[in-house]
Amino acid sequence: MNRELLRLRVQLGKDRTVVKNRIHALMAKNGVKHEFSDLFGVEGRIFLKEIELSESQRIALDVLLRQLESVDKEVEYVQKRIAIVAKGDEVVIILMTIPGIDYYSAMIIKNEIGEIERFPGYKELCSFAGLVPRVHQSGNTRWEGHITKEGNALLRWILIQAVHQVVRYPGELRKFYLRLKKQKGTKIAVVATARKLLRVIYCRLTRKESYRYERKALTESKLKRLEKTAC
Repeated sequence: MNRELLRLRVQLGKDRTVVKNRIHALMAKNGVKHEFSDLFGVEGRIFLKEIELSESQRIALDVLLRQLESVDKEVEYVQKRIAIVAKGDEVVIILMTIPGIDYYSAMIIKNEIGEIERFPGYKELCSFAGLVPRVHQSGNTRWEGHITKEGNALLRWILIQAVHQVVRYPGELRKFYLRLKKQKGTKIAVVATARKLLRVIYCRLTRKESYRYERKALTESKLKRLEKTAC
């Protein structure tokens, strides 16, 4: 049930993105500009409800806003159920000690990996996630290309999302990312950091230990947010 619930939450997130993109497209079509950092925050939504448009475009925007509100409610409902399951889960708590991983991403990682003991080492786990480079060989020449993308797509996706958050905080992963970004560009750096993050996850789960670069205040904040959502 947990896996189905999580995948439903992922799909709802995608549905919400589709609606938001349609609203952005409608705004652009009508030449409407704004200065909101978050168009879908409280003030942004008030702005959207008050924009003067042609009758047909106003109706279209109102329909999209109602769709967005509906999806938001479903996301909130499912998110609470996920939080209730995540609360007090040992694996989830360990994963949440890693900056950039909250209870939602921790639950996806846990459920997609399953029992960590089934992987002999982190390399097998990286292969499972499709985060290993494709190997090319011609004669005596051997080189590595892009990742295979043949593994668990959802696990790979959530790790990539987590990387964008974890590199905001000081630590080994941020240093690794910035160094590689300078050498090989953002895309390669993100994928390589996701692979390194998965290695960290493997080590933490096999040892049942918190992340050694844990930011305790951040972890406490995430746990409080989990507690609040689960209530």
